[in-house]
Amino acid sequence: MLFQSRVTSCFIFSDQTPLVYILNPKSGCSTVLGYMWQVVDNLRDTQTFSGDPHGAGPWQRIADMPAESVDAVVARSTFSIVRNPFARALSGYLSKIGERSQQDLFVWRQFQDRFGLPDNAVPTFDEYLEMIEREPVEMMDPHWSPQYFNLLQPVARIDHLFYLENMLPAVEYLQQHLSGRMMRSNIGFRDARTRLDHFYTQSAIDRVSHIYAMDFEMLGYSQDITLQRAVKPIASLEGRPEGLSPMLKHMATKDWQEKLAHLDHFERLNGVDAATAMARFCCGGEEQSRMRAAESVLLSSPKNWLVLREIAAMFTAHGQHEKAARFAAAAESVHQAIRWRKHEMASSGDPGPAIDSP
Repeated sequence: MLFQSRVTSCFIFSDQTPLVYILNPKSGCSTVLGYMWQVVDNLRDTQTFSGDPHGAGPWQRIADMPAESVDAVVARSTFSIVRNPFARALSGYLSKIGERSQQDLFVWRQFQDRFGLPDNAVPTFDEYLEMIEREPVEMMDPHWSPQYFNLLQPVARIDHLFYLENMLPAVEYLQQHLSGRMMRSNIGFRDARTRLDHFYTQSAIDRVSHIYAMDFEMLGYSQDITLQRAVKPIASLEGRPEGLSPMLKHMATKDWQEKLAHLDHFERLNGVDAATAMARFCCGGEEQSRMRAAESVLLSSPKNWLVLREIAAMFTAHGQHEKAARFAAAAESVHQAIRWRKHEMASSGDPGPAIDSP
């Protein structure tokens, strides 16, 4: 399933460069983002890069571009970098959970809230894997979600796929299309591949093999942890006809009817998932269309209790009381969780968000 938020965060491009980078966290993205940012600075004769490649870079936002420009952007050469799932899983754990920096707690706070952990908790690697194994792929943080999801598969076309274990082809490709010298970034660098023996139990190996089964198969990696390089590397991913174009046009278009038309087209090509269903419901339109879309909304485990309550009211108005009860129960569950969190914050002296914030 393809979420708009993941498209927004992973589809990286600038009007100054001819490439689109499909960002795959924990796979050399700090190096690539930093290099591309400095290239843009050089082309614009600016100095906006301060050393942190994950800051507010010079990238274009899909929502800010005219819809008629989408096809030209989609036609650009696209690339991404992937990594051995065993090393990547450990890297995500170390940088965001096990050896997290006090200056970079955003991902930890979300993880902590999701699993009800105290501030000083340091789950073991096995415990961490047990937790994320229970999550739907769509709800996982990009730093440890399966790579096929970050790569926007099976929809997006990726013309050039590179492997972190052999970066020379990626460096040659980028320097051929861009300019300047590519320098490695050491931000968050923990060299997870040299620490596998210390963290991987047989249970951890089994969990990673299960969580990232599609990555192992699609990207050509072996489930033998001693083999770090891909045994059957691939050079590209074909994607589906028209790829991301209908979704990007939906995101870029300002007119609601046109947005729905592009969403219709995307769904005809790729099927309906919970994310596009939520978008359709929130776009409005005919009541029957909103009701059909609402059927799939719960699959995304939304945290917006106001939307869930609105869906419940809609089904009640149409006499579909069983469906209404399902959504009402989900809305109440989310609302209670927010209120309980507010109570905990008040008890600790943290005012937190407003009690009724969705």
